[in-house]
Amino acid sequence: MKIGILALQGDFNKHSFILEKLDLEPTFVRYPSDLNRISGLIIPGGESTTMTKLMDRAGFYESITSFANRNPALGHLCRVNYDVHAGER
Repeated sequence: MKIGILALQGDFNKHSFILEKLDLEPTFVRYPSDLNRISGLIIPGGESTTMTKLMDRAGFYESITSFANRNPALGHLCRVNYDVHAGER
């Protein structure tokens, strides 16, 4: 199973290492179009202001909302205020 890791900020390399240990196929997600290649998404924690700015700049809010309404998604210690169901920050 191919699991995406949002690779904008945070310790995405450590998340990749753990997924490999679980015999899953990690892939770094750097652009909204990368979401089309994965079955699940992990959003690693990071500094919330920086994470919010990077997600805004890359156009991730709408695409992650759409993805998470159809697929599993996990925000790991992520303090970005994000309501997947309502698509609001």
